[in-house]
Amino acid sequence: LELLWADEFESETFNRSKWHVFDEWKSSVCRGNELGQLHCNMDQPRNLQLRDGCLAIAATRETSYSAAIDMKYSAAMITTAENWTYGRFEIRAALPKGKMLRPAVYLVPEREEEHWPRDGQIDILTNVQKPKLGNGAHYTGKYHGSGLDFVTGGANLQDFHTYAVQWNQTLIQWFFDETNRGLDFNIDRKLDVSYERTRQPFDRPFRIRLSLG
Repeated sequence: LELLWADEFESETFNRSKWHVFDEWKSSVCRGNELGQLHCNMDQPRNLQLRDGCLAIAATRETSYSAAIDMKYSAAMITTAENWTYGRFEIRAALPKGKMLRPAVYLVPEREEEHWPRDGQIDILTNVQKPKLGNGAHYTGKYHGSGLDFVTGGANLQDFHTYAVQWNQTLIQWFFDETNRGLDFNIDRKLDVSYERTRQPFDRPFRIRLSLG
């Protein structure tokens, strides 16, 4: 495979040419209000930190208060500026430990038209503070995946591991430390009667998104 894009987070400043940072606090429109979350995503150094060649997305308690937002906590959500159709997507990460934290790394359509899950979503990983991982793909009103399965071997998710998705015109596959999770998803067909094409919605460009909730 040819490496087309990478960010090792080794510079002193966050590379904004590679990432779009959401600032829902500034716009007074928080996804948390719709999703039942307790935080709003902000574009602040306290939420996005570079530490020893790593990116840390941190949740913080906010001292200021906005009646329009009504959120006491903040975190960060970032999405790649570039997008790709098919490929292998890897992230090496140590997951945070803390009450109510829900780290997620996933692929979203280049053009988000507010028709989730019809537009598609590929979860590289989700976690809810248990020794379990969620991997899967959302499409129309359906979900292909594992939900939250026990990690093979009881691995400590607060240690660094490699999480990956391999996506081509036929299959979407999920990997944990190079081990295939056995969730192979055949997309070389019409996935639902509501779609017009074979492989839809997983036949177009997606971006990588990281969030803490």
